[in-house]
Amino acid sequence: MLDDIKKRFEFPNAVVQSQAVGHLIAAILKEKVSSKKIRQASDQTPALNLLWEKCCSENVALRTACCEGLVALVVEKHAELDYVLHGALNLIPSARNVHGLVKTICKLIQIQAIQLGKDGDESVWSLYGIRNTPHPLITVLENRPDCWPVLLQQITVFFHQCPERSESSCVGIMASFLRYLYCEPSQLREYAELRMGLLKILLQPRGPKHKEAPSVLECEILQLLCDLIPHLQLKDLLQVTEALFFLQELFLSLLQYPLFWKDQLSQLTLQLLCFCEVCLNVTGECSSLVSLIEDNFELLKEVFPVDQYIIGLALLLLQTPESQQKSVLSLAYKLLSCPETQDISTTALTLVMPVLQILSSTTVGDCLSEDVSGTTRQQLAVNLLGILKEEGVKDKQESVSCKLLFPITSSYSSLYTTWKIMELMREKPAVTKWLSSVKSLLPVSTQVPAHVFLLLAYLLIQENGDSLRDVLQATTEIAKADCSQVPNLIPVLIFKLGRPLEPALYRDILYTLPTLGVHKVCVAQILRAIHMLGSTPKLRAVASRLMTSLWERQDRIYPELQKFLAMSDMPSVSVDKDGQWEKLIAKAACIRDICRLRPYQHGADMLAAISQVLNECTKPDQASPAAIVLQGLRALCEAEVVCIRSTWNALSPKLSCDTRPPILKALNELFSLVPSLTVNTNEFEKFKAQVISFLWNNTQNKDALVAISAYKSLSSFGSEEHTILHLPGQARPEVDSLEEIDMNEDEEDQEANLFVPGSSYIKLLFLTPAAVLGAFEEFATSLVKQEMTNMPRAVYHSALRGGTTRSDQGKTVAGVPNFLLKMYERNKQPGMTPGLAAGMLLCFDLPVHMGRDGKPINRFLASRGRSFQKMLVALIHEVNIQPSEWHHSILLPQSWLGFMSRTYSAILQ
Repeated sequence: MLDDIKKRFEFPNAVVQSQAVGHLIAAILKEKVSSKKIRQASDQTPALNLLWEKCCSENVALRTACCEGLVALVVEKHAELDYVLHGALNLIPSARNVHGLVKTICKLIQIQAIQLGKDGDESVWSLYGIRNTPHPLITVLENRPDCWPVLLQQITVFFHQCPERSESSCVGIMASFLRYLYCEPSQLREYAELRMGLLKILLQPRGPKHKEAPSVLECEILQLLCDLIPHLQLKDLLQVTEALFFLQELFLSLLQYPLFWKDQLSQLTLQLLCFCEVCLNVTGECSSLVSLIEDNFELLKEVFPVDQYIIGLALLLLQTPESQQKSVLSLAYKLLSCPETQDISTTALTLVMPVLQILSSTTVGDCLSEDVSGTTRQQLAVNLLGILKEEGVKDKQESVSCKLLFPITSSYSSLYTTWKIMELMREKPAVTKWLSSVKSLLPVSTQVPAHVFLLLAYLLIQENGDSLRDVLQATTEIAKADCSQVPNLIPVLIFKLGRPLEPALYRDILYTLPTLGVHKVCVAQILRAIHMLGSTPKLRAVASRLMTSLWERQDRIYPELQKFLAMSDMPSVSVDKDGQWEKLIAKAACIRDICRLRPYQHGADMLAAISQVLNECTKPDQASPAAIVLQGLRALCEAEVVCIRSTWNALSPKLSCDTRPPILKALNELFSLVPSLTVNTNEFEKFKAQVISFLWNNTQNKDALVAISAYKSLSSFGSEEHTILHLPGQARPEVDSLEEIDMNEDEEDQEANLFVPGSSYIKLLFLTPAAVLGAFEEFATSLVKQEMTNMPRAVYHSALRGGTTRSDQGKTVAGVPNFLLKMYERNKQPGMTPGLAAGMLLCFDLPVHMGRDGKPINRFLASRGRSFQKMLVALIHEVNIQPSEWHHSILLPQSWLGFMSRTYSAILQ
């Protein structure tokens, strides 16, 4: 019979071949011995083997009929589904033609889905996996990657022939295969065409278009694809390109029913925003995706997470090349200008930093950025900044609150965190805590995240008062840790200057600008800002101080600083007298700072400027600039750039008779260097003597600041250099008239008579005003230190021996009470001698015995109290009071008071 069937199989007629397959099925059923289903353990009959063989035939009609026969055996319950399924899978690797086998597998999977779907069984979603119990189509694809066209065709048929009541289970049973295909980490490029082709099939619209909701099948497929988004692979260019196509197609499919898919669309828009960053980093292009969101914003505005999107766009702008910025700016402008978002949240202020960065920079691409409408990147930025400047920006809760539980990239975490931090920052303590935590992490951080700079810029714009000062301080510290975003922060500070603030805050912001010059790349931008400020006549003094502050950090701008100092000498008609005075003070301060910071490099250049200021400022009300440049001159002398003696020889004709307190104070501070710069020459000794006389004269100045500085400077000199001739007359020692007229004293005696005794310093102390006493204390302390340093070592050792003797005496005295107590205990006489009685009154006491727990032992406390009581009775009788010995009796009241106090305490315990 089998030979006849084989001949019919070879007959080239589809009808005959189909009939022959029917006969073969009948033969299989006839050969089946038992009534049980055919399974793996059953005997493999020749007819059954022939049926399996013809399933792989090259003849389309024959293999189709044979495959349908196998499925019929399962449907009619003559064979187990697992047996037929595994039999087909086992033939896949070696089969010449897999079309029929794949069709059989898909039919069997559909049968499983229908059977499980009848009872609403949700286990169909977990029936197959990827590693454990792998999906049959995964096995097919891994064994025969070349058969993807057959798979694509059969999956298409699978979903088209899906029964309406089993649509959910049919999607569920294919879920693991789709996860493997689109989300497998080790994706093969051979499957790329299958993924793209299958996506188009899955996203085909099903059912009439006028319906308000998608069909069950379409709904389940789209939801499954939405669930796959967090698991898409984004390792290389190919995977990113595929993911881009996947997201775009899915987004457009969901937009067909925007009200039905509003939750999914809200989530997907955030996923697309996160994906833009990946797209930009891998492909260098994200404008198409941003434009897609912008074009469909009208359909999404009711479910659009505006606040999070604005933060995301701000972060995106910080890393987007200029050719891609236009689409991002356009979308941001659309979000903020939409009627539904007229009350703009303060979150929108995060866009200020990237927008200002765009406006403050000009790129090569700007000349190519104009389109037909003429709207440029710069114009969009101007329009956007105009919206952000409006009064409508205020604290407002976002109407659409959405959070991605499984974002497609990790960048969403920084976006969401930024959003939440901004919500918490509505309370002032939160700002302080956040700044403190950021600063605490700077020592262990090599790079500061972009969203931290974004929040910093937001706070710079939003905060005022002391809170703004904290932000400015944090800005300086963060800029030192990571200078990558400093060029973006500088325009924000300039922008803040345009807002109404307290005058002190304007100053703090201005002086923050130079502190951001932590890298040479940032210097040019800060220089432009300072030059812009200097172009206003009233701000030239401030600009010169800012330039000096920047020079402290970047020495390369010294030529610019020199130009600024030269400009300050040029008279200006538009500047009033106060403005000229400020310029002069600023110039003097700049000269001082240059001399202090880099005396060896630029100190010599400043000598002419110092001389010029001293020559110009000779009036009583012009003392401040002269005093300031003298501080710079002191720094040059300290660094030994110039000789202090030669300097004073040049300045003394002008300044030796100057009585202005600031000048005298500055000269006192200058002369404090003389001891450390001493040269062993007669000329210098004479100069030192002049200086000391000058300082002593200034100690008697009516101005307290001058006297204080004079005493502090004198504390640098040696004690032997002060003589009684330096002291005022009231503090000098009294000398007999005969000694004054004695002309026969030798020179050594005369020098000894000039030495200042301690009594003179005491007299000088009484003559010193209260305001100057602190400085006099410092001077006296220096004298004592010198005296201690010069003291012979024998005095020190003698003092040590004396201390030892006193220590021994103390030990001896401490043993007297025990000695008297032992004498009393050894006394066998009925009474006590007067001396012993007096001694016991003075020092009788008993120790308190402590237990292991650190507390007194009760029985010993009772015994101690009784001993005190007996001693009280004895002393009342034995302590003798003799009127004739009144000088001894004087001690008795105090002695009785001490003894009674000890007795009372012991009895009370």
